[in-house]
Amino acid sequence: MHLQARDLVSGYGKAQVLHGVDFEVGDGELVAILGPNGAGKSTLMKTLSAAIPFMGGSLTLDGTTMAGWRPYRAVSAGIGYVPQERNVFGDLSVKENLDLAGAAQAKDVLDDVFGRFPILRDRSQQAAGSLSGGERQALAVSMAVLGRPQLLLLDEPTTGLSPLASASLTDWIVDIAQTGVSIVWIVEQNPEPVLAAAARAYVLAEGSVKFEGPASAMSGDQALALALD
Repeated sequence: MHLQARDLVSGYGKAQVLHGVDFEVGDGELVAILGPNGAGKSTLMKTLSAAIPFMGGSLTLDGTTMAGWRPYRAVSAGIGYVPQERNVFGDLSVKENLDLAGAAQAKDVLDDVFGRFPILRDRSQQAAGSLSGGERQALAVSMAVLGRPQLLLLDEPTTGLSPLASASLTDWIVDIAQTGVSIVWIVEQNPEPVLAAAARAYVLAEGSVKFEGPASAMSGDQALALALD
């Protein structure tokens, strides 16, 4: 799956946040996005997932324009999105959340989820809203993966996770990328493992791309320096 943005302008109401962004992710490619708070990273993800409309430029998925798309159209086209705010149904149990995401049709994926995050199996009857922040984040990522997306958009998915759970989630996402799923990953905390696995990296600041190139040539400190330059 190939997603491409050219001269992309986006924001909220009349307020522009992204100013002429060029971005793309290719088939089976893992792309990392770095940048300081307020750089426009989450706005870019919301635009790529059709959660908010873009104001200018172009956005295409496998050559088809995404102009006028709504989130349901993006999901049906194979895009999975895990926003920074934890997107789970707090009043429903963990099991009910997973069932809504298609657990019955993806038992192999569910087994993998429980193998990597046994806490979700152990607390399957517990209300999702009573989980810790990190546990809810693990549940949100699991729900997205159960949908078998061809393109997965992850906005700081390891936020709130313990070091062990963060490492497990990182390994899992890298494994998913190796199956041919395209992945866009916003990373702030401990970016080095993601950069080591990613093909390319983008650095955003003030709504513009400050750097695009091989992720192997980038470090978290270098990304911050580029963003502040």
